[in-house]
Amino acid sequence: MKVRVALPNPDQRLKPEMFGTIRVEAGAHQALVVPAAAIIREGNRTMVFVKSAGRPEQRTVTVGQTVDGIVEIRTGLRAGDEVAAEGAKLLKGGPTD
Repeated sequence: MKVRVALPNPDQRLKPEMFGTIRVEAGAHQALVVPAAAIIREGNRTMVFVKSAGRPEQRTVTVGQTVDGIVEIRTGLRAGDEVAAEGAKLLKGGPTD
């Protein structure tokens, strides 16, 4: 990511075309997350499959940020829900193990 920054330079030690590296630390927050492979998109719906009474159940979810293949779930899941992380697109409501 490229950014442009204006820095005070009273002693003229910074010269044109110089570059540097910065580290930006942002506050962390707790969130429910699932692998991107668990997300199913059909039209304008976003869903995951969760295990419910031994069977896969489709749940509509609202997603937030995606970082390195991990997707934040803002609504539609609760902590402890078992989500199909792989092969979710193949599930049609059959038994789960």
